[in-house]
Amino acid sequence: MRYSLIIILAICFIYPQLYSQELKVPTLSPISTIQQEIGLTEINLSYSRPSAKGRTVFGQLVPYGELWRTGANKASTITFSEAVTIAGNEVPAGTYAIYTIPNEKEWTIIIHKKINFRSIAGGKVKPENDACRFTVKPIENPINVETFTMQFTDLHTKGCSVQLAWENTMVSFPIAVNVDEKIASKMAELLKAPATATHRDYFRAAEYYLHNNKDLTQSLNWINTALLKSENNFRYGLLKAKIYAAQGNKDQAIQTATLANQWATTAKSDNYIGQTSLYLKEIKTPEKPAKTLATIKGADLLNKSIQYHDPNGQWPHFKATLYLEQASPKSKGKKDTSEVILNLPDSYFKATDNRRGNSIVREVNGTICSTQLNGSSTFSEEDKKKHRLTCERAKMYRDYFAYLYGLPMKLKDQGTIIDSEVYATSFQDQDCLAMRVTYEEAVGEDIWYFYFHPSSYALIGYRFYHEEEKNDGEYITLEGEEMVQGIKIPKTRHWYYNKDNKFLATDLLLRGVAIGK
Repeated sequence: MRYSLIIILAICFIYPQLYSQELKVPTLSPISTIQQEIGLTEINLSYSRPSAKGRTVFGQLVPYGELWRTGANKASTITFSEAVTIAGNEVPAGTYAIYTIPNEKEWTIIIHKKINFRSIAGGKVKPENDACRFTVKPIENPINVETFTMQFTDLHTKGCSVQLAWENTMVSFPIAVNVDEKIASKMAELLKAPATATHRDYFRAAEYYLHNNKDLTQSLNWINTALLKSENNFRYGLLKAKIYAAQGNKDQAIQTATLANQWATTAKSDNYIGQTSLYLKEIKTPEKPAKTLATIKGADLLNKSIQYHDPNGQWPHFKATLYLEQASPKSKGKKDTSEVILNLPDSYFKATDNRRGNSIVREVNGTICSTQLNGSSTFSEEDKKKHRLTCERAKMYRDYFAYLYGLPMKLKDQGTIIDSEVYATSFQDQDCLAMRVTYEEAVGEDIWYFYFHPSSYALIGYRFYHEEEKNDGEYITLEGEEMVQGIKIPKTRHWYYNKDNKFLATDLLLRGVAIGK
């Protein structure tokens, strides 16, 4: 009897264990969790990721005009460690569900306080439980997104955007965090007892004020205090030089950066030796390179360069789509894209720009032009002014792209004045031949210099001035080549200011595809 009882008890113990070992299979819509620090606020995003699998998503799988849980399985959630502002709406710290109502021309975004609904049928998502509700416009995504994706984009110290992308549709909404008041409050607290504030506290405050266009005098005072507490600190010296430069005190900036370079050299800090040397190169006005008169004449040099870039005379017949990528300090690591159609024989131009969450299409067909913003040709006066959505701007874009990507062939255009004299000189430490170009008054007022390889005659860069004696304007360096319709087009363009060599932007020609091929 005792053995029977033991067996029964053993079976009673083992059976639930066996029964609880359920079969586990991969989730069709796996959960993704993202943690992101924005300013001084931590934001967490959790959502499930369904895939399209050949289905039409918006309008069918996800019906228009109906509430969607924005993912699969359960509501997507977003958590804020501190209060934030979403699309202009103040939202306290906490966790919220993200619901949406997609439509073809407009989406409703709902940040909701109730987060535990497995099903949202039956009107459970009530407006009175919203943290906020607002509308955004979707934009067409040129890249097909197979699996539903949510991510943080456009990150900066005061906010970011949350982007939703699936199939060929993208929407995004902005989140702003409170940084300025916290920094000011913390510094005010530290300054009540200055002895307790570290040199790093003063450095960080000075750095924040500089990078966020705050009071530069206060920024300079703070970095001076940091240097008093940490003498010969090359990192702090470099920041002080940048503050002087931002104030317009270039001479003092150069002097301070030179001193910071000496401190870094004494400390054998290769990193800051390099950083201070590079910064000095950026802010010093470069000496004009030596030049000697070359035997070749301007018209002959231009013809030889055109023979190199367009040996078969294809430019007048150019019909191609150029796929471009742009990056600049303002883009904060995010790259903008453009798709440009240049059809010279048919007098047709179209540029589709995807920049900072907006899609802008500018089109010129003969004398007729049109503009679209995020898929719509109807927009407010505010948007028209902000994005310069005018016919004149569309034609300017046409002329801009035709000029830059048609060089040096465009220098044959009527109204171009080619100087006869050519000089052997250097451009960005590269030996070259330089040619000066101006334009008849009705065509243009700027003064241009074009630089060519001394033996192949390839175009290697160019520079323009509005007023040459003021050293204003910009210069552009060229790298690599892309063959498009038999024409060698420079692949990468880096833009800089003439006055201080400050980097402005990079344009990259990803590829060019001839139309009709």
